[in-house]
Amino acid sequence: MGGDRDVMEQDRIELALGSLADRLDTEHGDRSGARPRPWWPTAAAALVLAILATAVLVAPVRRAVADWFGIGSTAIQRTDADLPRDQAPIDDDLRTLSLAEAQRLIGIAIEPLTTSALGAPEQVGAMAEGGVLLGWSAGSSSLWVHRGDIPADVLTTKLVDADQVVRSVDGIGEAALLIVGDHVLLTPHRRIAARTVLLWTDEQIEYRLESDLEVDVMIEIARQLDAATAGA
Repeated sequence: MGGDRDVMEQDRIELALGSLADRLDTEHGDRSGARPRPWWPTAAAALVLAILATAVLVAPVRRAVADWFGIGSTAIQRTDADLPRDQAPIDDDLRTLSLAEAQRLIGIAIEPLTTSALGAPEQVGAMAEGGVLLGWSAGSSSLWVHRGDIPADVLTTKLVDADQVVRSVDGIGEAALLIVGDHVLLTPHRRIAARTVLLWTDEQIEYRLESDLEVDVMIEIARQLDAATAGA
């Protein structure tokens, strides 16, 4: 129905534009010496029709974009489907690493990531998708750190329902995105049960902080981590 309505609206605009073109040809083609009509009503009509045409053409695109977000190599897609909620958590079945091993694996300094309010991580492991995961018992928090060279179609977060809150957050990295509430993270390797997540990118590195802590606390921790890595 939406597609038929868009086509009908486009047809009406094309007819109106054609009528306007005929009017312009008639007015400007009349050289009988009659006093010319003011130009501004015609110009105003043309402007209004141009705006209407743009709105009709852009509307379907806006509807499509409204159902998709993305940051770094993570695509976030809204879905009306009932996604299973019994998936394993992100820290399930990790290969345990020391901080030194994690640093060698990812190729960036890990020590700055131990200086936030969360303190030193109690768990460090290698992710099947690439990068390393740091874990804390406080708020059942985890931080996934990986380079941004993971293909864009590898990580897709499907939200549990269309009411999920997704918004950008200022002052963290180059770009940051917050997903509030339970959802499912899909990768080629597994389905992961996810809670509230804050994603940000900075200089080819991507961070994913997941926690049960209050959103404001998560944002403050992310800012601490971002400031620490910026000075590393």
